[in-house]
Amino acid sequence: MDKDKGKKGSCPALAGNGGLIRPLLVTIIISSGLSFLFAFALFAAAALPAKLANKILATVDKRKITVEDFVDFYQTRPRIARWSSPNSSAQDSPKEVLDALIGQVLMAEEARRLYPDALQGYRQEVADFEQTLLVNMVGEEQIDKGIRIDEREVERRIPENQKFEVHLRRIVTDTQQKALHLRKQLEQGADFASLAKRFSLAEDAHKGGDIGYMAFDQGIFPKKVVEEIFGSKKGEIIGPASIREGYALFQVIGTRKVSAEALERTKQYIRQQISLEQKKERWDQLLRHLSEEYQPLINEDLWKQIEQAILDARQAKSRTQSTSRNSQTSAAASTLARMSGLEIARVRGRSIRLKEIIPNPSDPAFGGERPWEKDPALLRRILDRKIKIALVADYARQLHYDQLPKVKKNIARLKDDLITRRLVAEKIYKGLIVTSEECQKYYQEHLAEYQVPERVRISQIIVPDEKAATEISRQLARGEQFSELLKKYPPPDSLTPKGLWARGGSGMGREFEDRVFSLRLGEVSKPIKTAKGFHLVKLLERQSEGFAKLSEVEPRIREILLSVKKEKALQDHIAALRRKSRVVVNETLFQEVVKNVL
Repeated sequence: MDKDKGKKGSCPALAGNGGLIRPLLVTIIISSGLSFLFAFALFAAAALPAKLANKILATVDKRKITVEDFVDFYQTRPRIARWSSPNSSAQDSPKEVLDALIGQVLMAEEARRLYPDALQGYRQEVADFEQTLLVNMVGEEQIDKGIRIDEREVERRIPENQKFEVHLRRIVTDTQQKALHLRKQLEQGADFASLAKRFSLAEDAHKGGDIGYMAFDQGIFPKKVVEEIFGSKKGEIIGPASIREGYALFQVIGTRKVSAEALERTKQYIRQQISLEQKKERWDQLLRHLSEEYQPLINEDLWKQIEQAILDARQAKSRTQSTSRNSQTSAAASTLARMSGLEIARVRGRSIRLKEIIPNPSDPAFGGERPWEKDPALLRRILDRKIKIALVADYARQLHYDQLPKVKKNIARLKDDLITRRLVAEKIYKGLIVTSEECQKYYQEHLAEYQVPERVRISQIIVPDEKAATEISRQLARGEQFSELLKKYPPPDSLTPKGLWARGGSGMGREFEDRVFSLRLGEVSKPIKTAKGFHLVKLLERQSEGFAKLSEVEPRIREILLSVKKEKALQDHIAALRRKSRVVVNETLFQEVVKNVL
């Protein structure tokens, strides 16, 4: 590579106003596979004066905690700032957050003493995280700073239907036929408000159906209906339209400009879209340039073997009984396992191996549901994304972003996190259990929390019209089995409440639930009308008001009690470490930070 390559500005994509898009960054973050025990900002969210940022706020033995360290940690102040305590919240006080940070430092130092070689096993995680940081740096320094929004373009993009609101009234009926009949009357000169008062089922009927002003993007009615409303003239009748409450007729009785606040919200959304478009264009330019310049290599022969192994696994799975594993599936998984360490691509001297594309290919779950089994092309997209990440990260190294203090600091934090995980798992949480007796005791002490109302379980047939529902009722009266008719008229899965449910849990309204809860066990209802159609409901099970059984709530109780034990074990361990360590906090500086920075 020539000397000038890699210097800032050497890439055509970064000329002019400079820079690349977050969609790539989001994918990178998602694909990294990291699960941090401590959340922290990739880069400091607030600019601190240099003279304050580097001041020593606390010392933990020989380890220094600067004001910047504390502010970064406080700004994220995640739930896990106290190691997944069930009582922690975003409202932790500054003192609690500082104590949490001190505890983190103490445990990281102890972990380093106990497991001096542990980080050797996390080299891939650290490398992946460094790539994420470097790509983010390219985004911040080479792309985001070059984005310019032309307000004239923003104005041009505002949709006409989002510049005004409509003053609307409606009539709601329970059938389309009734709505059509009322529309005919309106077309013959009937007064809309008078008909609304007499026939509308909506709560605004007493106001002549007047529902006030509505903006285009309020989401009150289906999008197609809203588009028709906003495309109509004043006084025009719209509908019948199917809405949640039934069938509706609408009439626009006036319009006005949207408020300045609403218009600004629309503009802000458009600015974001323009920004994203510019960023995407710049990312695409940079990636094209880097790909042409450095021409990543892919081992296509090996890729064909991978695709064939996956195809073999899919075919074997289709022949495998649910209770057994087919030997060909195992063979395919074994084939991928043997290839896992092989180089599938090379980018600027960096190898990308199969194990980075398919984690744990020899896992027994290989024959189960995995995304690439339905879409093998997904693997190629993952590989392409890995290549793009590697290209951008290498470009960042040419710009020496890997030497920036904030990048090094975040990598050091990650290493602390990774090594501390082992300490927590092997020393602090190890051996913690919750007994059945403890669950029983907790259940009795918190019995009031497990009170449940009367609940029912149903099966139902749903048909769109009353005539069909009446005919099904007649068939049942003649001795037809409900289960057989259910096969002929299976209801949409989304419309039948799952399992036992209480009043308010059906989504079908009060009248439906009153009729259902009045049924005897095994009884089938007469047709019940709702906005979804006509229902014939069979009551399968009823549970009286009472308390949930311990067996039903025990898993959650175990989670609660185990969290409490983990919290106590953790806090006890940190307290013991603090007693053995020299922790000094600059209280004067701490109060200054709390007052002037947080």
